[in-house]
Amino acid sequence: MPQIQFTDMKVKNLKLPTSGQDTYFDKKSPGFGVRVSYGGTKSWFLKYVYNGKQRRINLGQYPAISLADARKRVLEIRHQLAVDKTDPSVQKKQDNDVLTLKKLIGFYIEMHAKVKKKSWQEDQRILNKYFILFHERKASEISKPEIRDLLQDIKKNHAGIMANRCLACIRKVYNFGVKNGYLDNNPAHLLDRPEVEVSRDRFFSDQEIRKLWKAFDQCGVQGEVFKMCLATGQRLKEVTNMPWEEIQDDIWTIPKSRTKNGLTHAVPLIGLAKKLLNKAKGKHDIWVYPSPLGLDQPVTIGTRNRKSVRVKTNISDFNPHDMRRTVETNLTKLGFSRFIADRLVNHIDGGVGKVYDRYDYLKEKKEAMTAWLEHLSKQIGPRLFD
Repeated sequence: MPQIQFTDMKVKNLKLPTSGQDTYFDKKSPGFGVRVSYGGTKSWFLKYVYNGKQRRINLGQYPAISLADARKRVLEIRHQLAVDKTDPSVQKKQDNDVLTLKKLIGFYIEMHAKVKKKSWQEDQRILNKYFILFHERKASEISKPEIRDLLQDIKKNHAGIMANRCLACIRKVYNFGVKNGYLDNNPAHLLDRPEVEVSRDRFFSDQEIRKLWKAFDQCGVQGEVFKMCLATGQRLKEVTNMPWEEIQDDIWTIPKSRTKNGLTHAVPLIGLAKKLLNKAKGKHDIWVYPSPLGLDQPVTIGTRNRKSVRVKTNISDFNPHDMRRTVETNLTKLGFSRFIADRLVNHIDGGVGKVYDRYDYLKEKKEAMTAWLEHLSKQIGPRLFD
């Protein structure tokens, strides 16, 4: 078997065999190797001797498991052999025997999603609802064809986009399992999305805006949320969960814990937006838009509310997120740069600018907001506001 000095670059560039698999060992670490298959999979492993017998234990797949992570796992195994005097492959088999998908999902939610994702509750909902038939199965025994077939059922009975979201979730769960040593492979790896997604470019015309505003008047507190979304260009969840404490001196400051990009965002509430805010005063001490069910929590917007707007307006593809695109599109029509439009709706791309540019652009955002709200007010007219 060929021996090479493992580096990130060398492992990344290992040639794939035309058939079968090739095995490489690390010159610096006896028994530590990587197996490369013709299909493109690269898997770490360690060969060792226990009670006079040679054994092999899989350490996970590259690049989900980095070279540094694999080396760390090798050191842990050698410590287990030398100090604990136990066979790590036996222990791993025992762990796999009891690791159900439900347990793996629990580990993923607690150790990864809750720590790194603001939307972890949506991951939890998807995994608990759509993968419940697999929950009591051993995570290591669920096959790629089974996941593929389940996703096709979800596409047929729910929606193709939801099937895509399910694939993304289960792939992340298994990636977490592989990376943290719970499993050796990810059955969702390289599975095609059940549905081809096309990026939306939908925005509402002035005529549609007038129809929407009339419909919002008939939708209670949910309609007031939609109005604020259209007036400010902010995300639906940021508006539904808006507390009064975030508003001071006609500035709505959304903390980084509630923004998608993790940056604090200042939104000027002037003109029509200020009128909408004043209309909401006195209904709840904490939430600007409280639940109409009398619960001490903010309002929620569901599929039923979206369908109601579609029926009332005959706009069959109404999606609240398209109101953000409507605001941005109109701002550019009014002469503002894409850069300033992005700042108003807090749509900031990653990169160096995100790290170093801490100016809040409040002056520019006020100018853009003023122009947009003047245009919006002309469309809806005074009677449509009251």
